[in-house]
Amino acid sequence: MKRFPALVLLVAILASIGVVFFCPHEPTRLASQKIASSLVMPCAIVWIGLLVASVWSFWCRVKTVGCFCLAMFLMQTLGTNEHISQKLAQSLEREFFHAKPLTAQRFDAIVVLGGGTGEGVHGNAQLKSSGDRLALAARMFHRGLTDHVYCSGKLSGGSGDGKQDPGQQSATILQDLGVPEDKITLVGGYNTLGEMQALAGLLPAEERIGLITSAWHLNRALRLARSQQLTLEPLPSDFITTPSYAASSLSWLCTSAAGRRTARCLKEYLARCFGR
Repeated sequence: MKRFPALVLLVAILASIGVVFFCPHEPTRLASQKIASSLVMPCAIVWIGLLVASVWSFWCRVKTVGCFCLAMFLMQTLGTNEHISQKLAQSLEREFFHAKPLTAQRFDAIVVLGGGTGEGVHGNAQLKSSGDRLALAARMFHRGLTDHVYCSGKLSGGSGDGKQDPGQQSATILQDLGVPEDKITLVGGYNTLGEMQALAGLLPAEERIGLITSAWHLNRALRLARSQQLTLEPLPSDFITTPSYAASSLSWLCTSAAGRRTARCLKEYLARCFGR
């Protein structure tokens, strides 16, 4: 009887391999291959391993270990599946779904928060996953929707050893995208609050200023702007909500991409709890 779980697992693995490689129905085979590719990723392997460990522990009547593994399995299920991460992203971005920065009325200036750039192994500035912030700023400038861009962000450890601050990286990329150097102003700030504090002493009064940052980060940025008596209009970019998202059986598979999305959203909610 003790060998029964291992036998069941072996049969399940062999059956899965058969479906993935030998199923005659092509749509089923392709769907199976997609599921299989997700399940062999590190995040999914740990997820499955926790489930197997919990079942095995209960089978061997080691209830303490079984309860621990089961709790970890449930936590990873909640934290790294597509369905919950999409719901969290929607809760942060929903109010900006209908914003259309590229058809907005003209702004006297726009602010691009740091975070959309990084440094490549070659030492040059490059766009990161939030690089749509810079793309939106350049598109708005070339459409005549603004004639000045403020680029914020400073390295917390200083910008020695030839490293550029995030604001400098943004300015470099914007210049390469055709925004003149004299139309860009650098602003400090080690984090979002610091950026708003720096902007409060720099932005001209009585001007219409737009704020570009990732849509999932925009509520937090606007809240911190208000804390510094700044009136900035939201210009969302870099949405992480999938358009027309519809849940499916694949939505509950654990993936690192869903985990990253969930982590971003939880960080925003934690910042709200602590007034940051």
